[in-house]
Amino acid sequence: MLVLILVTTFFLLLASYFDLRTGEVPDEISIGLITAVLILKVGYSLYDRDVWIFLNSIVGGCLYFVIGYPLYRLGQWGGGDVKLLSGVGCAISGFDTGILSPYFTYFVDMSLVIIPYTMVYTLILGILNRMVFSEFKNKIKIKIFFIGVLFVPFILCLITFRDLAFGNSMLILTFLLPTLSMLFLYLKVIEQVVLQHRILVDDLREGDIVIDPAVEAEGITRKEMIEGITRDQIKKLKLLASTNKIPNEVTIKEGIRFGPVFLGAFLLLIWKGNVITLFVTYLV
Repeated sequence: MLVLILVTTFFLLLASYFDLRTGEVPDEISIGLITAVLILKVGYSLYDRDVWIFLNSIVGGCLYFVIGYPLYRLGQWGGGDVKLLSGVGCAISGFDTGILSPYFTYFVDMSLVIIPYTMVYTLILGILNRMVFSEFKNKIKIKIFFIGVLFVPFILCLITFRDLAFGNSMLILTFLLPTLSMLFLYLKVIEQVVLQHRILVDDLREGDIVIDPAVEAEGITRKEMIEGITRDQIKKLKLLASTNKIPNEVTIKEGIRFGPVFLGAFLLLIWKGNVITLFVTYLV
């Protein structure tokens, strides 16, 4: 089991590095993870004389592929992310996570990792791009009245119910909703300032999300199209650019690079196992 954990961690580290650096997880890494894990599972099956060790790994990989594929079609994940998730599904089959399946537990761990990761990731993007905080400041000025209004009903409730058992909960809500509103504004600024940029038509790749008005005017893409462009659409765009019907550069939108989330969730699974049980134990 230790070898399996080390191998999976190694491939997830590589995937995180390349995703952060290039925005893609190379097939060599995701396919390599699946291949390496299945080879190890075959070895475990032969050693324990239990074919179900290998078969359960196949089932886990297929299950995670089925879960991840719709996210790929919706443009939320890249193809490398889906294959990476499939590799994790192959790896964690047979892990002891208490009464809950390791497949369910891993997604719980992902949900716990993804929020702090997104906050840190977008904060770094803001630090690296000076325009982000300037634009965010302008957005706050426009929305300051709306955000201020959010405080009013909760402050009134807090004054009224401050001596009751749920007074502390009201205090948390008083600051939580405006904070989430400001966080939403900040993420919108990150999307507009950092995650949207212009690239040459010749540099377009399958799955890129094109949001350029000139391209939409030609009927090739539309605003609600989130699954990304196809190879055939790229060919049409190159033809249009060569005849000067659209500019040689178009605007695309990138997503947050979530490669490290797969690694963080896997390490959390190894470290704490069933996180839900820990929460329940703590609350009780």
